[in-house]
Amino acid sequence: MTIQAVVPIATYPETVRPQHFDAVATFAQRLGCDLHALVLLAKFPKVANALSSLLLDVPDMIRTAEARSRKSGEELLDAMEAAAKSAGISLTNGKAFAAPDLAGEIAAEHARYFDLAMIGVSPESDASL
Repeated sequence: MTIQAVVPIATYPETVRPQHFDAVATFAQRLGCDLHALVLLAKFPKVANALSSLLLDVPDMIRTAEARSRKSGEELLDAMEAAAKSAGISLTNGKAFAAPDLAGEIAAEHARYFDLAMIGVSPESDASL
């Protein structure tokens, strides 16, 4: 049976660096495992305060942030697919919506169904979960 590894991909407030995907794909190839990319998309609660709409247009800020998260998710997924293809490994993908402060918990919840979780970490970025 092939080892199944999940790769959580954060999209908000910062994204993971696509350079991590080459390392992840190479590592997965050496282990002989298949990858599952889990794109974590930002989902904010609706704001019911009328004052927030008058002063800051918070609903528009939320729409903009969620749209940026979706766009980043698509770009990062394309980069992960390219890295997996280059390494010759199998890749599946999925999406999960979460409030930014709960992204780590959502990633952990999904990771329970895989043999391994691979998370890109760099000293310059806070995007690791």
